[in-house]
Amino acid sequence: MSVLSYALRRLLVSVPVVLLVVTASFVLMSVVPGDPVRAVLGSTVSEEVVAARRGELGLERPLPEQFLAFLTGLSRGDLGLSAVTRRPVGEVLVAAAGPTAAILVMGVTLGVVGGVLAGVVSARFRGTPLDHVVRVLAVSGTALPPFWIGLLLEVVAVRTGWFPVGGYGTGDRALAGLVLPAVAMGLLFGSVLARTVRTQAVAALAQEHVLAAEARGVSARGVLVSHVVRSLWPAVLALVGVSLGGLVGVAVVLENVFVVPGLGQTLLDAVRTRDLPVVRGVCLLLAVTVVLANVAIDLARAALDPRVRG
Repeated sequence: MSVLSYALRRLLVSVPVVLLVVTASFVLMSVVPGDPVRAVLGSTVSEEVVAARRGELGLERPLPEQFLAFLTGLSRGDLGLSAVTRRPVGEVLVAAAGPTAAILVMGVTLGVVGGVLAGVVSARFRGTPLDHVVRVLAVSGTALPPFWIGLLLEVVAVRTGWFPVGGYGTGDRALAGLVLPAVAMGLLFGSVLARTVRTQAVAALAQEHVLAAEARGVSARGVLVSHVVRSLWPAVLALVGVSLGGLVGVAVVLENVFVVPGLGQTLLDAVRTRDLPVVRGVCLLLAVTVVLANVAIDLARAALDPRVRG
């Protein structure tokens, strides 16, 4: 099967997943007890004002009609207006997506680099004190919850003054405000990845062609780079794809720990205020992002290992 055929098949399989997420988020938020309009406007507003706002949001119609109207607007790229701020939901998502995307990209990159390096070193020196230290650190990293990692980094930031503890500004301050949440995510994901990489690397070092290369006098660095690390990338990419959904949840936690106004904080604020259009928009954006990222990762794996396409 060609890479193009494989890509088309993966995209077609992903469409029902996105539709399922959209439907589930729409229905779940619609059946939550309480009046979302009353929650937004407060208890002192008259029933006439509440009824007018419900009509404006289309909440007086049956749920199937609301869902059909939502899908119709979605087909035009219209996600509606925020029930709280009256801003287009698309503008809200664009403003919040930047910090979340930066944390995810920086965190995953740090996790991949650190996890692969730690796993390969641990496998190369397996059975030594260095191997035991790396394994203990990896297990500790996976055992600690994200908010604990964030709080520990905040303590370090307060003591050293190297990075802002929380908040998000513009320019250099915006980047500085993203460093600690990205490092926290990198530590969490790198710990998980290091354990997988070590297992794969130990198996790779026992392969006949690797042993033959060592017998020919190839240096340890050459063996690791040319034979071991190269064989790890399909497994690394697979783990990245499997972990993306969980990493989005980690980003939600870290954004609230470090007060970063990303999609996670936007989603939690929208849930608290019953801002249904924003909740649906964030869920849709996150679902589409995770699905497309998984498709891209699967294509990269298929390019590296043709056996994946079968």
